[in-house]
Amino acid sequence: MTRDPFLTYKTPEETGVASANITDFILDLGEHDMNIHSFMLLKDGAVITEAYYKPFDETSKHRMYSMTKSFTALAIGLLQDEGKLNINDKVISYFPEYVSGDVDPYMADATIRDLLMMSSPQSYTTYGKDDPDFIGTFFATRPSHEPGTIFSYDTSASDVAAALVDKLAGKPMLEYMKDRMLREMGFSEDAFTIKTPEGGSSGGSGLICTVRDLAKVGQMLLDGGKWNGKQVLSEAYVKEATAKQEDNNFTWQVADVTASRGYGYFIWRTYKNSYSFLGMGEQFVTVIPDKNMVFVAVSDNQYSSSSSSMIMQMLYRHIVDKVEDGPVPVDTIERDTLDTILADLSIPVPNGEDTSPRMHEWSGVTYKMNDNTMGITSMRFTFGEKEGLWEYDTVRGKRSIRFGYGEFIVGELNEPHYIGRQFGGQVGKPYKETSAGVWVRDNHLMIRLEVIDIHTGNSTLQFVFSDDGRISVYGVAQAEYFLRE
Repeated sequence: MTRDPFLTYKTPEETGVASANITDFILDLGEHDMNIHSFMLLKDGAVITEAYYKPFDETSKHRMYSMTKSFTALAIGLLQDEGKLNINDKVISYFPEYVSGDVDPYMADATIRDLLMMSSPQSYTTYGKDDPDFIGTFFATRPSHEPGTIFSYDTSASDVAAALVDKLAGKPMLEYMKDRMLREMGFSEDAFTIKTPEGGSSGGSGLICTVRDLAKVGQMLLDGGKWNGKQVLSEAYVKEATAKQEDNNFTWQVADVTASRGYGYFIWRTYKNSYSFLGMGEQFVTVIPDKNMVFVAVSDNQYSSSSSSMIMQMLYRHIVDKVEDGPVPVDTIERDTLDTILADLSIPVPNGEDTSPRMHEWSGVTYKMNDNTMGITSMRFTFGEKEGLWEYDTVRGKRSIRFGYGEFIVGELNEPHYIGRQFGGQVGKPYKETSAGVWVRDNHLMIRLEVIDIHTGNSTLQFVFSDDGRISVYGVAQAEYFLRE
């Protein structure tokens, strides 16, 4: 792994963090089967740990999902710094093309700030995956309440905010941000955002970049909007955006440490005076001012409703709450242990045996399938010496998946009708994926498939072979707008 020339590096011990505590954090993630793809820890302005789980590495681009909203908020701040808008402006004044006849008074009163606070006049995201105009649905849907009164999570509000950036900047939102601040931070030049169906920037969930890109933005915010001593985003806006602007505590018990502690401008207030960018599947940029730390991670835990809170609790339990005020002694054994673990990380494989003594009984057998929602008409397995092959015929054509025995191997998911760089469009080529197979019982094969392309998602497939020549198949998937079969 090569170091990033735009980042500073130190050992954990130089900043008051023991290597053993980072090791404990990594092991705890593994014990709880957290599907982490990569993470970074920064302390006192320097990278102290950078972890990549194979097949991911420092060059891997990742879909950031709702962390995109926080970038949208920063872009709005840049426009305000330039004097191109004021966050107290009425949103509708910038979108006359969506005005026809009388405007609902709730919509007429909505400000940019209301959108940033998730206090728009809409109660929910107004579009579905098949809508041809995401922005149009926001203005066409009848509002439900007065803006600025309640917190209601609404992705369409963040897409409207991104459309405003595109319009006033005269270019896609992320390109504007690169020009204004990201490029001088060493942000990936080939980073981009998925487009909405109408061709604008998806400000709600479309960002594609690396974990290092996230680390730089997190450090900039921790430094009050400065990068290498230069003010790239006004300190006043950073303070507003990361402070509690709206109450989002609906449970009063605050069981989830990543939520219910307040909301800034598309930024969550989180555990112990931290604030976070959060994205579906557990994407994190968490800034911890009290410890002068930044934690960033990208993951795919879409199947879990509690993993976000669990990851943050582990982070605090093993590392943050144990940080010392000054350097700590180096334990060479613990340091070597951490380095060994970091060099051998990979995404978790399901529990089971690598092979079955009976698997060759079913190798090459073709199974004709009953009607099923996956659209599979027939399938067959070939169990080779080092890997397996699952071939399946569908109404969409012939398909196949290679899988490792108890380990992931990288291949292709040939489903070109799935979404690509624009919602409503098709990728037109296979997705990059990685798959592993394990045997739960001698006749029960489980295949775990992870999509690791510009979109991330996962599928777990169960195959039970019967002695009478039948096969039973059950599949579940977690992904946004694809793997629907």
